[in-house]
Amino acid sequence: MLSYKDLVYAGISNVIGAGIFVIISFVHKFAGSHTWISVLLSGLFMSIFAEHYAKLPEIIKNDKDTHLEFDIIRRISSDRIASGFIIMAVIGLIFSTYLVSKSFGNYLTNYLPFINNKIGTLVIVGICYLINKSGIDHVAKWNNLILLFGLGILILIIVIGFYRMIVDSDGHHFFKKSINPNSIKDNFFNIIKGAYMIIFSYVGFELLVKLNADTYNPQIDIPKAIRTTIIFTIIIYTLLGYVYSYAMYKKDKYKAEAEVNKTNLIKTTKKILYSELELKNEVPLTYAMEILTKTKKINHLVSFGGIIFTATTALLMMLSASKLLSGQFDISTNIKIKNMSSLNIILSGVILLFVTNITIEKSTIIANICMILLMIVVSYAVIKIKRRLL
Repeated sequence: MLSYKDLVYAGISNVIGAGIFVIISFVHKFAGSHTWISVLLSGLFMSIFAEHYAKLPEIIKNDKDTHLEFDIIRRISSDRIASGFIIMAVIGLIFSTYLVSKSFGNYLTNYLPFINNKIGTLVIVGICYLINKSGIDHVAKWNNLILLFGLGILILIIVIGFYRMIVDSDGHHFFKKSINPNSIKDNFFNIIKGAYMIIFSYVGFELLVKLNADTYNPQIDIPKAIRTTIIFTIIIYTLLGYVYSYAMYKKDKYKAEAEVNKTNLIKTTKKILYSELELKNEVPLTYAMEILTKTKKINHLVSFGGIIFTATTALLMMLSASKLLSGQFDISTNIKIKNMSSLNIILSGVILLFVTNITIEKSTIIANICMILLMIVVSYAVIKIKRRLL
């Protein structure tokens, strides 16, 4: 059984690995130096859904219920409609598991170059399947064991980033540019586009309501854990978004200097090869730290953080998808899908996406659509039922 601490650890692990290690470079393509605003806006938007999800255990009031989302939608529609939305969300989670696993492969290859990223992707999918097969207690132990180390790496990245902004001569210029009202106004639509892309990064808190039957005191602990998760994540993401924006600002400055000098070699105290850095967009935070520290010495540590969070997120997303699918009716047999069967279906879906080799960006868009639609419907159901109770 899970405690409040276990729930918070699971929520933070599931959210963080799904986003900042994966999507931040795509957000920057739209928002530029205002990436942090996109991240913050997206977090505030998702906090609305988080608050509605936090009310589910209180409304359902059944500590043994493992399908709170299905049950809340069913109360305002029908079993068939509710199942349709659940299946749609499962598809979204399959895409999510795939793209996070693929990102794990990218970070693993950066950490251990002799391992192909496709092999890394398959390895983590297999490991996540086996751990989920062993039960929720093993999932929680694995997650709790490595979360604190991963958070330590993120805090180190934030500290290094803000230190560079303070000591660098152009840090003040970037700060003024990033908060300039006219610049924000001119870039507003791109900021919104960036906010949409990073929405996926906040997906994960909804896992906690799927753990209703596995929690000691779900009506108290799950709402608290959801709120703690979303607040903590918004703060960490916004700070990391700001650091990443500054790193990309420095990269552009280096590029301009290189063009002036008509050379690809950026002459700094540690000589960074720009053409090498450009290849590291697949591991955005490692890429950012190499620019800010002007050395590759910290690369392995940052990539290890990426490995940790993408691994735990893949693990928890597979758990979330199997929990959602478990208990739904198989249309062909009209028999409820069991937990083990649902896990096998999720595994098959992820492998199918791996074979088709769909890009991370396309997977993010599909996952966003599926998960946000479910959250909208669940939130609508919560609002409607709460009004009935007044």
